Amino acid sequence: MPWSKRTIGFIALVAVLGGSVCNRSESHSPASNAMGTSGTAPPARATRPTLTARAPDAFYDPPATLPDRPGALLRSEPLKGVTLPAGLQGWRILYTTTVDDHTPATAVATVFAPAQLPPGPRPVIIWEHGTTGLLQKCMPSLTSAPADGIPARDRIAAAGWVVVR
Repeated sequence: MPWSKRTIGFIALVAVLGGSVCNRSESHSPASNAMGTSGTAPPARATRPTLTARAPDAFYDPPATLPDRPGALLRSEPLKGVTLPAGLQGWRILYTTTVDDHTPATAVATVFAPAQLPPGPRPVIIWEHGTTGLLQKCMPSLTSAPADGIPARDRIAAAGWVVVR
């Protein structure tokens, strides 16, 4: 089936936008740090740590056969090499789900809990993040600060609750 120029243009646009949406880092040209014409330095701007993303590893590879039921935990592991707020621990999990036509699929989520879990069952909040990009490398579980952006995260952890993102 031949593709129209419009379809090819749309695919190219999605690829460019998808690649630019996640893992942004600001770059400054030498000119942006130059002295102004009046001889004064430009006002200092607050800087934030750069958010980085790792490449997906074998953890994300689904097994050859999947259980028929959605919600089956396939694997989990503690988050490593990431920045988490004090008092919070986290894991990444791979589990089964389905796509719109009920075809089995896999998905990844991150789970956050207080470092000192109280005994007994814990309330769980399921929080769906907004779209972070179109490419696999944009998954929040691959970022250097996977708990960033969770609303009221510190209050939730202080209350002993668990968040699944």
